[in-house]
Amino acid sequence: MAYSSVRQASEMDHPAFMAAMQAYEGHQPDNSEAGWVVGQMILIATERATEWFWKGVG
Repeated sequence: MAYSSVRQASEMDHPAFMAAMQAYEGHQPDNSEAGWVVGQMILIATERATEWFWKGVG
């Protein structure tokens, strides 16, 4: 959700990814693989809910 919200605000991928990382780390602060996990969540969301994920972006 954080990634999509930032992208809808006309931001690019990196700021959106960092917002998603910050949101994730707020819930899982000790996960040393946070970047990988967030990347996988974004990947799965884009593949399985493409229309919802990109709604309002672009």
